Amino acid sequence: MANKIPVVISFDVDNTLDISGGVIKKERVIQLKKAGFIVGFNGNYRLAREKLGEGFDFYESGKGVSLEKLNWVYPDAVLKIHVDDDVRMKKVCKKLGWIYIHPEDFI
Repeated sequence: MANKIPVVISFDVDNTLDISGGVIKKERVIQLKKAGFIVGFNGNYRLAREKLGEGFDFYESGKGVSLEKLNWVYPDAVLKIHVDDDVRMKKVCKKLGWIYIHPEDFI
């Protein structure tokens, strides 16, 4: 994790990002990555790669399972945030030590 801020931000794609009907602008996601945060996607990773490119830290598809995996990949993260329109993920995030943020609250 050299030269990276130990903050991980995971974005759901469908109905979360503007590339698939959501409210979070892709420019905002790119800006966070350029600022040095660990940024990636949990959900429709194929669309994320197609619309945002390959320059992000992770592309996962399993949401809760993927968040658990990311706990192992980034054990030194001081903050782990998952942004998702599915409010059921709030419970999953709490169980796995992630902060859940609804897209409307992230913008």
